Amino acid sequence: MFTDLLRLEAQGFSRASTAIALRSVATCPNLFFRPMSRPVIGVALLSVVPEPGAGFHFHAQATALRDGALPATLADWIEPRLPATGPLISWETDDTLVTKLRGIADGTRHPRLAALIADPGERLRVLPRVLMGRHRRGTAPGVPCFCRCSAECQPELPACFLPDPDQTERELIDEAETAWAMWADLHAAFDDHAHPARIALRCLAERRRARGDTPIR
Repeated sequence: MFTDLLRLEAQGFSRASTAIALRSVATCPNLFFRPMSRPVIGVALLSVVPEPGAGFHFHAQATALRDGALPATLADWIEPRLPATGPLISWETDDTLVTKLRGIADGTRHPRLAALIADPGERLRVLPRVLMGRHRRGTAPGVPCFCRCSAECQPELPACFLPDPDQTERELIDEAETAWAMWADLHAAFDDHAHPARIALRCLAERRRARGDTPIR
């Protein structure tokens, strides 16, 4: 825990940043115990961009699989929306996030994802696990497995069994906002109200109030 906190503090707060939230499902009994092997079914990105003066602009987007789409299509969605630079904040562990992205990305079609996967230490900011207990994350139920336990199991993703995509997208946006807020709060917890992270947190809180959402903290 303390090592993670020290690493976050050393990396500093960036006024321009992006939070990512992924949702995956278990489609085979064996995958319940192998989280890095579960197919990704949804993703959300929260882009935080400083405005002239001291303000901040927040832009959240999410997508979830529907109509028989496969997990690889999520990489096509992420690629043009992922900034080429700036820190990427996530609840996932370093290995889990990189493994999930590697499973859906194509090195030729997705150069930004490929760069992140090749050098996650340069951009990735992983929240300490101790913070996760304070905030509930959405969960996806297991999807029935239709493979026949062959040597090379290819999990199926029948759309009729997947979680409601609209609800998944709403939950993922909330997770991305929460992850970013917790990351910013780690940098602003012991500073005054003029700290950029503290100003950004107030801007996010106002955004959520205007939208009718409950405060994160």
